[in-house]
Amino acid sequence: MKFTRRDVIRTTAAAAAGVVGSRFLGSPAFAQDATFTPEAGAALRLLRWSPFVQGDEDQWLENTKRFTDATGVQVRVDKESWEDIRPKAAVAANVGSGPDLMLVWFDDAHQYPDKLLDAPTAFFRYPI
Repeated sequence: MKFTRRDVIRTTAAAAAGVVGSRFLGSPAFAQDATFTPEAGAALRLLRWSPFVQGDEDQWLENTKRFTDATGVQVRVDKESWEDIRPKAAVAANVGSGPDLMLVWFDDAHQYPDKLLDAPTAFFRYPI
């Protein structure tokens, strides 16, 4: 049997994907694990962009409800248009009265790094 370079690459890629994927399969998400006790009356406020697709909004709200059911932490989701989210996030960060979490572009946080808090490593199931 003759192995080509393409066969080696395909086999190696499949094996690597299997190893990486097996690390995450079957493990509960942080909210499902629920090995922590939130503070009494804990609540979160999240800023995200307005959805373009109704399915995105439905799934987001369903997952938010699952988190609330698992942890007891109420989550308020504020939505802004694509054009408005960057300036509103920057103002909120600089004023100090913004949401707890913001779903923004990857480079937005570099505009106000001294206004952000480190996320405790306990929130991450796997080291990053």
